[in-house]
Amino acid sequence: MYNVNDRRGSEFDYEVRYLSMTENGEETFAVNLLRRECSCRKCLVTGLPCCHAIACIKNQSIDIDQYVPDWFRKEKYEACYMPIIYPANRQALWRRTEYADLQPPPIKRQPRRPKKKKKKGCG
Repeated sequence: MYNVNDRRGSEFDYEVRYLSMTENGEETFAVNLLRRECSCRKCLVTGLPCCHAIACIKNQSIDIDQYVPDWFRKEKYEACYMPIIYPANRQALWRRTEYADLQPPPIKRQPRRPKKKKKKGCG
């Protein structure tokens, strides 16, 4: 459960409290929507808004699509991979080469220390 409060009176700074039932109890995170930063630093790593930033965005009734970078959009993905990915023919239509098929390297058994013979006790 998230509790969102304005912080320092700015329209972009928020304090998000996460109330959990675990032993941690309550955690507080500072979120700045203008700089797209959160104190959990997940926004910096992934480029996407973290759950704390999403709670602030939903609290202000802002469209979340404004905070998703363009390179995560379907149009950019399709434009990036359109000229590269071609369908492959089935294996029967592949050209045969004059070279022998590759085989894995031979397995060499490494020398090891001999196992000790333990005397079994009675029982």
